Amino acid sequence: MKLILSFSFLLIFGFTFSQSTSEINLYSFNAKKGKTIALSKDTLTNRLIYRCSKKGIVEFEMIDDLNDNTRVFSYSYYFRPGGKENAGLELYALQFEKGEFTYKVYYEYSAEENKEWTGLNIINKSTGEESDIEGKVRSIVGSLGSGFSELVPISED
Repeated sequence: MKLILSFSFLLIFGFTFSQSTSEINLYSFNAKKGKTIALSKDTLTNRLIYRCSKKGIVEFEMIDDLNDNTRVFSYSYYFRPGGKENAGLELYALQFEKGEFTYKVYYEYSAEENKEWTGLNIINKSTGEESDIEGKVRSIVGSLGSGFSELVPISED
């Protein structure tokens, strides 16, 4: 009986904190500190959603209603083709601000080093203090390099 109750609790708990069925994952990864960072789009409400969660519980969420003219997120990218010989480089970032903080979800690839990075960079605008939550590249689902420029404005940074 305990097993059935435990399983039922987990099942209900899991559905409560999971994405809605109208949401599609655009980009997500697991951070080395146990958090999950996810960017998704709700196709019914036409909203872009950032979530930071730990063990299935949403700790922080930011939503951008794509139906109105006010944008919460901005997007930046840089692409230099040419492989190792030309120091090929890919830099992609989705950024937003909340209170005193600037948040930047990023993906980077260096052909020269043949290495990838992903993570969440947080800057305290008052103090200039910066922290970086490093992501596990092997846990990446989706792509930060495609489709975002069609959803949010491109930043000049």
